[in-house]
This record gives sequence, structure tokens and C-alpha cells, in this order.
Amino acid sequence: MIKTEVNVLKNLNHPNIVNLKEVSNGVVESTKKSKEPKNVDYIVLELVGGELFDYVALTGRFTENVARFYFT
Repeated sequence: MIKTEVNVLKNLNHPNIVNLKEVSNGVVESTKKSKEPKNVDYIVLELVGGELFDYVALTGRFTENVARFYFT
């Protein structure tokens, strides 16, 4: 799924879609649950002004007008 996401983002150039900046991979050290290091992929996206999820968590369900504003 990550490869598909990266390929789609590489081919998009639209002012209303967050741009892909970099793709990389690395190793995460072992944790309490896993004794083995784990290979991970990183997707770096451009910085946008805040988290929509945080806003929804604080305010609850959007009214139709608010939803239209954010998704236009």
C-alpha cells in the first residue's frame, strides 16, 4: 500500500493536495514488545497549518458549512 501511495503522490501536483517531499527507509531500534530491530518506511510530506483530526476531536461533528469550507 505504501508503494501505491508514494506513486500517486509523486504524480500529483495540485494546490489542494499535500505535496510529497521525500521517501526514505530506515531501521527502528528494538522496543519492549519486539526484541528485533524493525525496517520502516518514511514518507515526508509538506507542512500544513495544523491537524484537521485535532480540530474535529475538539469541536465534534462538522456542520455542513464547515465541512464544505475544509473540503472545497
